[in-house]
Amino acid sequence: MISKDKNLVATIVDLYFGGTDTIASMLAWMILIFTHFPDKQRKFYEEIESVVGTNRCCTLAERPNMLYTEALRFGRAPQGISHRAIKDTQFKGFAVKKDTLIMPNFH
Repeated sequence: MISKDKNLVATIVDLYFGGTDTIASMLAWMILIFTHFPDKQRKFYEEIESVVGTNRCCTLAERPNMLYTEALRFGRAPQGISHRAIKDTQFKGFAVKKDTLIMPNFH
């Protein structure tokens, strides 16, 4: 039986890494898109420059005026949240020891 404290820590870790994975995936997709489609990168930059300029950071207030930039945020790599093995086990012929960090990759 897992204690309430351990459960709370596990939940917080899941939330933290869930957010980290989301941001990392978004950035990976944007780099991939910009590498293969330089015209998309140019359009992305031009929209930011026209709405926000180059002397300050974006704010949420600009979001409704940046439709192209907002659309690029929705790419997502198929990777799940990390987990921890709670006991020694076998998976598809591989030995997974207790407390091993498991990073699912849905490719």
